[in-house]
Amino acid sequence: MILVVCLLFISQIPEYCSALNEQDILDNAFDLIFAFDEIVALGYRENVNLAQIRTFTEMDSHEEKVYEAMRKVKGCQCIIC
Repeated sequence: MILVVCLLFISQIPEYCSALNEQDILDNAFDLIFAFDEIVALGYRENVNLAQIRTFTEMDSHEEKVYEAMRKVKGCQCIIC
């Protein structure tokens, strides 16, 4: 079972990083952490496959959309001032 979890972790790195070098992994660190979080929760393996992990990490949240809209409005206000 531990081997299966390790293989899922390893399979996520090429999904998010085009080149397997340190800089590319650092650039995609948050995406990798979110994918790893979908694999393991509270120390236990989640019953997910690669397609489900991709779907979960690509989902947009309502809070994220609200934050982006507020940031865009604040940016426009700064330009006007």
